[in-house]
Amino acid sequence: MKPIQLLTGTLTITALLAVQAHAQTWLTDGLLAYYPLNGNANDASGNGNSGQIIGGTFVNSRLGVAQGAFSTATIAEGITTPLRETMVEAISISAWFKTTLGGMIIGHSDNAPHFVLCAGTSNTTGPGTEGVIVFGVQGHLGGVDRSIIQQTDNNHRFADGQWHQVVATYQRTANYVQSKDLAIYIDGVQLTNNISCDINPVSAPLTAATAQIGHDFGWNYVLPWGPAVSSITLDDLRIYGRALPRNEVTALFAYESSPSVDIHKAVYLTSTNLRPGSNYVVQASTDFLNWTNTGGVFTATTNSWTSTTYWPSTNSTPLYFRLQQK
Repeated sequence: MKPIQLLTGTLTITALLAVQAHAQTWLTDGLLAYYPLNGNANDASGNGNSGQIIGGTFVNSRLGVAQGAFSTATIAEGITTPLRETMVEAISISAWFKTTLGGMIIGHSDNAPHFVLCAGTSNTTGPGTEGVIVFGVQGHLGGVDRSIIQQTDNNHRFADGQWHQVVATYQRTANYVQSKDLAIYIDGVQLTNNISCDINPVSAPLTAATAQIGHDFGWNYVLPWGPAVSSITLDDLRIYGRALPRNEVTALFAYESSPSVDIHKAVYLTSTNLRPGSNYVVQASTDFLNWTNTGGVFTATTNSWTSTTYWPSTNSTPLYFRLQQK
């Protein structure tokens, strides 16, 4: 890095990574949309899939952040998104949810669900099954468009009013949809005793439907128990265009179970040829004309010095430093 020449010596700006950590590239690999649901329906993935709120309220998140989660109380509330899929080849859906009655997490808005994920209610999965997890995808089988639904058994119900993370994955391994290609994880653990339901034919042709969050769009053709009750709170919803492997599902649960730690680049300063016993102050400038003290005056004890303060390193605004003798 090019040093800056000063009256008092040479001040070198050294860049470093403030926190050493393995790059978590899997978090964004294949990410189609990420909805933190922290007071809005914005897509934080950078892919431009922000949604529109059609009803619902923002409440405390699972980590206690005010307005950090989205809650629906009726089947008419939810968020519409521009996400569209006509034939699902691979997908992963991850979300945190809390419910006592069950409700929609995300699904497509027409009556042919290209993918759907919900916590079942007594009206959709049958009496006494509130909180079972239902995951379905639509694909092509034997020349017919059809859906495969996988549902957790009645011993795995999650309408307990507690926060849970659900991850549902699908990866097509043949030229048709198979139940074995679907997987459901709760709190980082894969559930294996699931019930499968093969539905054929669908009641409508494949169309480019939009995905809706928390909103029951009338998917009762899938399970014939009539209109659903939907009352669910959602947080940190991620949608991937690939099937997350088991180790990444486990890592995602660990990553989201506690407050996140972000990695930032920062710089520290070093200088040589100082005069021991002299007083100095670090000054910063964005234009080499106007200088501002950063920190207090210090007395040099040797002819070299290293700062104990770090400054954020960004590419947006240049920042210049100098040592000024007092």
